[in-house]
Amino acid sequence: MSKKTGNIDLRIRRTRKMLLDSLISLIVEKGFEALTVKDIAEKAMINRATFYNHYEDKLDLLERGMDEVFDELTQLAEKPHENGKEVLESGPPRAMIAALKHMAENSNFYKAMLGKNGVPAFIERIQKYNTEIIRRRIEYLVSQSKQKPLVPLEIVVNYTASSYSGMAVWWIQNDMPIPAEEMVRHYITLNVLGLYRCLGLTVPD
Repeated sequence: MSKKTGNIDLRIRRTRKMLLDSLISLIVEKGFEALTVKDIAEKAMINRATFYNHYEDKLDLLERGMDEVFDELTQLAEKPHENGKEVLESGPPRAMIAALKHMAENSNFYKAMLGKNGVPAFIERIQKYNTEIIRRRIEYLVSQSKQKPLVPLEIVVNYTASSYSGMAVWWIQNDMPIPAEEMVRHYITLNVLGLYRCLGLTVPD
């Protein structure tokens, strides 16, 4: 790659980052539906022609920004392999910890997407992503059990995935007050011991 080409690529990346940062900031201020391409361009201090050199419209910018996030999350969720075989995890699920750390590293993006003016399309995608992480974990646990589950698998998967999403949203909106590893341990404790035992109460018959 020539130096000139490298400089062009760097300019493109900077421009796209400025546009995405501006989009995130404006979503927090006024919500995605209310903002315009003009708003985004002015916030990024570029003209609208430059915006359209990179994106078709505000939805294209949003979707490509979300795609980048989920590409990163998918890579982080890949299970470790050794000698061509998948390594089973005995501790807190690595993918769940990695997802929380990714949220911390991109907190402005997640706060905007999951806040009061959040984007429903992103919320739906992150819930689906979390559900798949939980599903793999639960299916592995079931495969190790010799007993039939007391509750249908789909109910278990959706319940535990929803609780994880709720904890993650609370965590990011409160500026990550607890380390990611500890959050995952709390989540597992709640789901293993149950609400009553975690609160020090006697489990009803």
